[in-house]
Amino acid sequence: KTAEGNQGQVYQACCDEDCKFIVKAIDHKGRWTFDDIQAEISMQQKFAKNGLTPPVREAFMCDDWSYIISDAKVETLLNVLTQLAGKFVDGKWTFDRVPEVKSAMTQLLQRAVEVIEEANSHGLMHDDAHMSNFMVNVAVVDDEESLQKALKSLQLIDFGYSKVLSNDPEERAQQEYDDMDRFFTSVSEQPWGAKFLPLLHFKKY
Repeated sequence: KTAEGNQGQVYQACCDEDCKFIVKAIDHKGRWTFDDIQAEISMQQKFAKNGLTPPVREAFMCDDWSYIISDAKVETLLNVLTQLAGKFVDGKWTFDRVPEVKSAMTQLLQRAVEVIEEANSHGLMHDDAHMSNFMVNVAVVDDEESLQKALKSLQLIDFGYSKVLSNDPEERAQQEYDDMDRFFTSVSEQPWGAKFLPLLHFKKY
């Protein structure tokens, strides 16, 4: 299992040790209806059209569960950043002592900000863009090659709350602000997060 979703769980599906797919399993005992699931699939396909998430490969329903299958990613942004942050010793985090690590973390966070802005520019609102809902195609960022791979592969998952942005300018501006605020809140909730907030650049609302 790689992450918890809205009324569902996200798994990597493996065959012969080759994990090629992500499977979101949705429990029908929650708030979800068939229309809700169809809407989530539709929104994921809209994001995928703009390169912001892997496309849905297949979806099907059983008696108690539905399953949405997409191309695999390897690790959540939160887990990658937590590994990079390291330990807090003698008043400093590991990244405080290694400028290259702090730079890598800043670049990954900035790329997530850009993905949210790209979604908004296409009229889409994720509405749950916390760090566990971003995934990359590396397990660990430990050199420049893995950093670049992570930056290029960073995409969103979990579209249960996603929607098309309003045509009303004021309402749309509020929705865009809320989308970004959710991400910044998820950063600030991390014990190391406050050090990165001033380093991130985003559109002024």
